[in-house]
Amino acid sequence: MLKKIIATTLIAIALMFSGCGDSEGEDRLKAQYALDQGDPQVAINLLESKDNLSEDEKILLASAYMGRAGFTMIDITVAFVEASDGADADDFNNLVNALLSKATSTAATDLSLAIDTFLTVDPRTDDTDLKLALVYVVKVAVLLDSGATDNELATTANDGFDLALVVVPDDIKQDVIDVKNEIDTDLDGNITATEIGLYTP
Repeated sequence: MLKKIIATTLIAIALMFSGCGDSEGEDRLKAQYALDQGDPQVAINLLESKDNLSEDEKILLASAYMGRAGFTMIDITVAFVEASDGADADDFNNLVNALLSKATSTAATDLSLAIDTFLTVDPRTDDTDLKLALVYVVKVAVLLDSGATDNELATTANDGFDLALVVVPDDIKQDVIDVKNEIDTDLDGNITATEIGLYTP
């Protein structure tokens, strides 16, 4: 069921790397290099110290927060692959387990920072919104293991899935709905705190 979502994620990764050749400034290039070398903290230090970030720098900073949380877009793609290759049909449960194996101790905070930063990008493209939707899904997985309240989990899950349903191609929207419905057991399109409480990953 997640095969098409994996393909869409790979497209997002290709789009993300397609913009890496421009030169908006020395700090951005240094930050990009640090992120490429697996050192998101250096990128964060460089970009957080700037007063007026360009839209590309905001996307780079959001990606750096994701990196400090333990994730890259490639990691998320691998998690989707692992989920779809699971022995049972519980794709969301498999996805949660695959993502939790990557999360750092500060993942919940850093993913929130990534979301907040992505939301400041203006204008947001479908590519940016797809990345944002994926970060929401990762945050749900992390929060399920963090003792977060059912209300916080429900809000995060609804925000992520609702955004995903806006930005994904029409031919995979039903796949996203199917994954969401593993939690949304009354199938009304809205994940409630009660349904979160009943869900056992």
